[in-house]
Amino acid sequence: MDTTRRRLIRDKPGELGYQRIAAAPGEAHLVREDLAPASGTSERVSLGSFAHLSDLHVMDAQSPTRVEFLERHADPDSPYREYIPLVGTYRPQEIFTPHVVEAMVRAVNGSGAAFAISTGDATDACQDNELRSYLTLLDGGSVDPDSGERGRWEGVHASDPATYDVKYWHPGGTPEGSEDDDARRLYGFPSAPGVLGAAAAPFTATGLEMPWYAVHGNHDNLLQGCVPPWPEIAEVTVGPAKLAGQPEGDTVELLAGFDRADREVVDRLLDGPLTKVTADPGRRHVSRGEWVAAHVECHGHGFGADNVSAGTAYYAFDHGVLRCLVLDTVNHHGSWQGSLDVAQFEWLTAELEAGQDRLFVLFSHHPLHTLINDTGPDRRILTDELAALLRLFPNVVLWVNGHTHENTVTPYGSFWEITTASHIDWPQQARLIELFDNRDGTLSIVATTLDHNGPPGWDGGGDPAALAGFSRELSANYWQHRDDPRRESRGSGTAADRNVELLLHNPLARQG
Repeated sequence: MDTTRRRLIRDKPGELGYQRIAAAPGEAHLVREDLAPASGTSERVSLGSFAHLSDLHVMDAQSPTRVEFLERHADPDSPYREYIPLVGTYRPQEIFTPHVVEAMVRAVNGSGAAFAISTGDATDACQDNELRSYLTLLDGGSVDPDSGERGRWEGVHASDPATYDVKYWHPGGTPEGSEDDDARRLYGFPSAPGVLGAAAAPFTATGLEMPWYAVHGNHDNLLQGCVPPWPEIAEVTVGPAKLAGQPEGDTVELLAGFDRADREVVDRLLDGPLTKVTADPGRRHVSRGEWVAAHVECHGHGFGADNVSAGTAYYAFDHGVLRCLVLDTVNHHGSWQGSLDVAQFEWLTAELEAGQDRLFVLFSHHPLHTLINDTGPDRRILTDELAALLRLFPNVVLWVNGHTHENTVTPYGSFWEITTASHIDWPQQARLIELFDNRDGTLSIVATTLDHNGPPGWDGGGDPAALAGFSRELSANYWQHRDDPRRESRGSGTAADRNVELLLHNPLARQG
């Protein structure tokens, strides 16, 4: 749904502060003249359009190596809250990630975009079953979100007396003799009997009705976006026991070690409490090469045989006068922030030098300011070095990315950076991005946020759109964000980050 016509916002708080979702008037495009003045011309010509999806996080929420128990350290009652404001290993709405993508595909199909691009973190924990589901969701076909024992939910969301934990939301209710979970008791989250079965049920995905391209993200290559799938972890992922609790030791050290992919610290997690689950070989981890090859096997989506043979995940394609450069900003040595390897930096330089008569649009998972990850033995290209290169080429006009799960729009000298929110966290949005030549020496980039077609509130239905609407409502109410002073703009951004028209000088007009 085009948000110039209707926005979805949090409604008035009910009991315990829980808020449903309400419709609000649409939001017009805000003209931003940070890089060039607007002349008011009506003679502009379209240079292209595309739909931008990012951070789909298609997830196997029952996976044995999900470490949901770490998330509680950022809860409002945690003694570590001051030091650990964010973890990101559990969300109450995470069981509905395939359904949100399906609902977004339906919205994007009505957007009029010429092509679509997904800028990374399409999967959550680099598992093969997540990869296959994501590709099917965007291509169309039969999707089976379940894993392990079919028809029996084995994740932390189940109301199983043997594994029940009040720190997780249990839509099926409270086992006899147990206390209500914090989500329902303290924060007003609803009960939703039967919803786990609906979340695990197979459905037929619509598929995008336009060409689409893929970008590699850190969650597509790393466990929880941070940790390489080392053999000792990979064995647990496909095995019959789930990590269920934190091992003994210093909590801050453990979380910091997980964040920076410290192998010795991460291995401690394997010594923590376990619970029995059903083994599933479909959960195996995939390498970057396998991730790319899976795309090549189903229409390519930008990747080619040369990427498979070279072991790379960057490429270029053309869309009219636009030369689109897709970067791989994942550091496969670990940790969640980004950087480039030297060979890719040299490729990028050569592309920019050869394209003086083109307008360049860059696509990556990580925004420019997050390219700070120098983990590993090899030299990595970080923010300052890449920014210095781009300053040499004024025909770089736009950089599109995700990763931060926030809508932001940032001017950088001669180009704009557009970062789009995720599909898993509030407000679960994509964008339509259109480029125009204003015929007055300027360009306009028009960005419009898109809501998926899930209804504003859950009506008890079990179809994908209904579950997607429920997911959005849950994401709007996550208890960790209730006391955030940025809560109203967290994820959604400000008006200057959502529906915008971005002016900049046309470098090709200056040349000619």
